[in-house]
Amino acid sequence: ADMGRPMQRVAAARAVRHEDVFEGDAMLRKSLDDLEEAREHMENLWAAVDNHGKDMMCMAASERTLSQRLTSSASSIITTADRHLTKDRVTTQIALGAAEAQAAQTIQKFAQDMVDPMREVRRSIDDRYRGTVVVLKKRYISQKSDYLKYSRQIANTDDENKKFNLESLRDASRPIWEKTSASLKIEADKLVVEIIKEMNHYLVKLALVRRHTMLKISDSFKDAFDAASKVKL
Repeated sequence: ADMGRPMQRVAAARAVRHEDVFEGDAMLRKSLDDLEEAREHMENLWAAVDNHGKDMMCMAASERTLSQRLTSSASSIITTADRHLTKDRVTTQIALGAAEAQAAQTIQKFAQDMVDPMREVRRSIDDRYRGTVVVLKKRYISQKSDYLKYSRQIANTDDENKKFNLESLRDASRPIWEKTSASLKIEADKLVVEIIKEMNHYLVKLALVRRHTMLKISDSFKDAFDAASKVKL
């Protein structure tokens, strides 16, 4: 499914929900408003996470390049280290190159651990939205439109027999859309709660992963730090 235009989808949903079809159904409209607000929050968070993930992947690539340059330059000067550099200085440069390579792997994994779970949450929510709320909303709009059509026809006729028949049709259609309205409201409210909980669960796990990542990156540079500490500046 094309999930690349979140704001367009949210805007379209907002346009539908404010039509006259929701007249006299304030509680349903409020639930749909809350749902679209929650979905918009999720889409904005996803956009930020996705962009940050891409930046982190670029950073990982940069770390790998730096590691390669450090390692290759260290290798080229080993044969002349006795004349230009002390052994501990060369050791530090080699250790730094290895540390940058480890950091690149850690950063890349963090980017994946950050983006992939959020993508899955978004996909699950979107599937739920399309499979329940969208289906019920379309049904509601169809049923409520019939009810409103009969109401308008009643207001525009002076024929008592026709008015009686139209009133019968209108009254018979009311329980139908009211039942759909109740179901739609329940599903919308449930999805709002699910979005809020899933976003919070994701962010809590992200905090743990990010802390672990920072510690792991720091540990990657321990050997380089220890080697540099022995160098006389």
